[in-house]
Amino acid sequence: ITGGGEPTNGMVSSVDWSSLTKSCKRAKETMRDAVSSQVVVKNMFLTHLTALTTVLTLYARRYTENRGINNHATMEEVLSRTIETRRALRFAISCLAPSPSMSDLFDESAKQARQELQVAAAEGKCLPSVGQDDENEIRHRGLHVSLAELIVSGPMSCEHMIGIPNGAKYETTISSLEKNQLSVRTLAARLLCNLVTDNPAAAATVLLDVPFSPSQEQLESRMSGQVLESNDDDSLDDSAICWSDLIHAVSQTQTIKEHANGVVVEDGDCTDREVLAAVVAALHNLLASMEMRDSLLEITSEMKRIEKLKQHTRKISEEEVDKNCEGRNELEKPIDALVDAASSPALVNALLRSTLPASTIIKMLQPAPTSTTRPKCVPPKVDNAPVEDPSDSATEWISFVLERLVSRGLVLQVLHSAGGKGVSTTPEQVVLVSCIRQAVDDYQLSLPPPTDSGEFDMRRLSVTV
Repeated sequence: ITGGGEPTNGMVSSVDWSSLTKSCKRAKETMRDAVSSQVVVKNMFLTHLTALTTVLTLYARRYTENRGINNHATMEEVLSRTIETRRALRFAISCLAPSPSMSDLFDESAKQARQELQVAAAEGKCLPSVGQDDENEIRHRGLHVSLAELIVSGPMSCEHMIGIPNGAKYETTISSLEKNQLSVRTLAARLLCNLVTDNPAAAATVLLDVPFSPSQEQLESRMSGQVLESNDDDSLDDSAICWSDLIHAVSQTQTIKEHANGVVVEDGDCTDREVLAAVVAALHNLLASMEMRDSLLEITSEMKRIEKLKQHTRKISEEEVDKNCEGRNELEKPIDALVDAASSPALVNALLRSTLPASTIIKMLQPAPTSTTRPKCVPPKVDNAPVEDPSDSATEWISFVLERLVSRGLVLQVLHSAGGKGVSTTPEQVVLVSCIRQAVDDYQLSLPPPTDSGEFDMRRLSVTV
């Protein structure tokens, strides 16, 4: 996968990712049962996991804005590596995605095989590649680490490239490069979402390497690095990437640049808001998986406690057993992921500040046109007239995350995280209350009409809302 082992050598990939993607899809469509197809896909994925991780890592470190080397890459080289990375991501997504018939979603054996594949990808377990004799050469690196590094890294600008073509070929090459760079980032976010969906074990592994927000030591190290402008400080590169970093990085959208330059984005093209939607969807599914994990641990702990009570009824009193079990459970009980997320100011503020697209905020901030002429009569709006909705898929997923946290009784933690250390109301708190109010209003509208008997309806909001 790499040439010569030197860090400055170019990437020499011998993997046909397009053929592997076709083989994976063919296995899911033509196999007689979902279990057999999952076994074939799992072997195919684990065999090429080392190559996949290497392609993603080298692309993030050599052909993005946060590259450490390769400061003079040609535009043709960057374009070819970007296309190769996109094909590798498509192969990984085809392996982790359900079959077109969705039959493996209801088959417990197929579901277990897919979850084992997710855990293997998160833990970095892989099979030796063809022609590889030394097993020590396999580096165990979770796939999510490479994905997070790729998402945080912005696309490489043309200012740092050489060999830029002239004439009509310039516009075509630039357009193709920007489209593929955005596609790579979007696919990486979607693959991260597939990695943590409906899998408590994989979600816990990802959360260990990618926490919700940086620690106090990491914040001080980042601030000192920015103040001193110490680009040679390796401690910043070694610090763990957090979910708040992912959201902040993809929130730095090109929408402001597009609005300033008058660029119109077509409906069929990928936008940076789609990347943000995929990242927040991954965060939401991770929280759901961690909540599922906590429920399973509580059920297992209760079953062990009851079994131990039955075994020691004649020797130990029930109070002593409860005391011993509680002491053991306190040591084994994992940290509540939802409480950590709600108590993270960096994560909560990053979500709230990214609720609306930048283009919508720019329109809101534009002053109303002043006119010295006499104002004209504006006809009233028709009730059936369509109302412009400034929200998008990213707004919807952010609302899902906030609703999940608040519905679990963490509204005070989220409010404190959005409020900072002051006593005054912050704009983030206003956005939070607006999101929750909208969710409650939607729930009220979905309720059936009141009874005709005139009795007062004593409905209460559901736990989900």
